[in-house]
Amino acid sequence: MRETEKVKVELEAVKTIKFVGGTILGTLSIVMVPFTQFIPDLPWGMKMFDPTSFPWLIAFFLFGVEAALISATVGAIGITFLGHTHFIGAIMKFSATVPMFLVPAAIIKVLPKINYSSKTLRKPYIWFPLAFFGALTRFVVCFFLNLYWAVPLWTGLTTSEVLETFGGYFNFFLIVVGWNAWQSFWDALLPWLIIYSTKLNENYSYW
Repeated sequence: MRETEKVKVELEAVKTIKFVGGTILGTLSIVMVPFTQFIPDLPWGMKMFDPTSFPWLIAFFLFGVEAALISATVGAIGITFLGHTHFIGAIMKFSATVPMFLVPAAIIKVLPKINYSSKTLRKPYIWFPLAFFGALTRFVVCFFLNLYWAVPLWTGLTTSEVLETFGGYFNFFLIVVGWNAWQSFWDALLPWLIIYSTKLNENYSYW
């Protein structure tokens, strides 16, 4: 086999592994959905603590952005059919979690002298600042989605009534930021610990 053909085969094998890995981890998040029924809800449907996004971040650490998007998509489909908030919760969970890996990936992609790889993220002084920027993006996305779409659709209130109920734009923003900061903290910490404290990345990372 020619060297170029061998390289192509190896690249295709890696793509397959990433796809399968993302799909499996997305399926794992679906399996977790029924167990979240025991976790208390916030007034607008969001769980006070939701681990279903953890496999999506694990997919990112092991297989990269593409696999994480596959995992998130598969998981969101599962939330649509099994979650108590159905498609609203699925879209919100997807929209809230994707910035947690997409923004860090974009940053290390453009920064000079930083390798675009999973090994780079094992360093806490790199990962957690990156996760912070991902969380900031999450806050903005969730603020607008909650105010103008999710909460009105879930509660039957208009946007004006939502603002009146929660005490205006600033109070609503603080509430969204507060709960999303809580979830972002766990999204950033626990999957990172699972992969890097156990050194799973050394044997199973493909980027």
